[in-house]
Amino acid sequence: MIEHSRMEAATMENRNQAAAPVQQPQQNRIPAQPAQAVQPTQTARPGQNPVRMPVRHPAQQQPANTPITVNACVISHRGCVRENNEDNFFLNGDILADEEVNDGVTICQQFVKPFHLYAICDGMGGLQGGERASAICVQSMGVLNMNLPVSSISRAIDAYSDEACRRVYQDSLEIGEDGREGSTMAMIYMTAGKGYVGNVGDSRVYLLRMGKLYQLSTDHSMVYQMMKKGQLTREQMRKHPKGNVIGAYIGMSEERKPKPYAAHFEVNLCAGDRFMLCSDGLSDLLSHDELQRRLAEVKDPRTVAEQLIWRAMEMGGKDNTTVMVLDLAGSGLPAATAASLARLPQER
Repeated sequence: MIEHSRMEAATMENRNQAAAPVQQPQQNRIPAQPAQAVQPTQTARPGQNPVRMPVRHPAQQQPANTPITVNACVISHRGCVRENNEDNFFLNGDILADEEVNDGVTICQQFVKPFHLYAICDGMGGLQGGERASAICVQSMGVLNMNLPVSSISRAIDAYSDEACRRVYQDSLEIGEDGREGSTMAMIYMTAGKGYVGNVGDSRVYLLRMGKLYQLSTDHSMVYQMMKKGQLTREQMRKHPKGNVIGAYIGMSEERKPKPYAAHFEVNLCAGDRFMLCSDGLSDLLSHDELQRRLAEVKDPRTVAEQLIWRAMEMGGKDNTTVMVLDLAGSGLPAATAASLARLPQER
């Protein structure tokens, strides 16, 4: 396995002395409102709520003829330890802008569309490479943010992953990082009653259905493979000292990329499904059981996203943390059944 450590080198203290960050598209952006409680630039203490960050309300989408309704909320927080936020996201076309990266942001919106695209990218490495890599990843997603034919979606995810990888690697050469710049990627594309999951690295896509939580994405890590083989429990995997070593990421040189590259999973959508995408700033700290319990108990997507971020900060907030919660309304989708559970990845 090709290994790449997510732990930053000491030279990352000089991150802000390097080249200017990648510019984000600024169209249709609404300035954040004043924070209501603890500012995200402060170090959160146990008992404080660190997630009442500025909320942006993008323009409402127009209903389509054959829509899927998704109530979405994403929160990105730099954490209590790191000076910079290397996470980014794609929320049906909305991404984290330069001025919002380190201050944090909350976006909550209902989307009614025939197709949806959501993703989280967690940057890593180099002097400033993490922020640049995750920004390039989300900026490159325009090739997927369209009404794709169902037969071409998996190929489109592969093509996007390859192109984003090439762009990040090229950027690392141009700014002198020499391949030390990279990002994870976890995404879901929804259309025609199906969800198409793709990922590279260890950011995750989860599904809560009928009260049980399933990991749909595949971690590209040694410890995940050990867990699948029964050599580790999920809890042992989470706490393993090699847990931060991944074998695939966006930004690898072509000769080092594993084949196949992006992992895939397809799932039939059901009414009441709740998806959660997150960076490892959350999944490294909270157990699978706690994630399942909180996602099952709290019905409002913003409230549960805030609670999950707050718990990560309460437990030290050692890493940047981004959480995206996606709730599917009925919209003609079938009800979940025991048979629908049987088709999900039971071992995860």
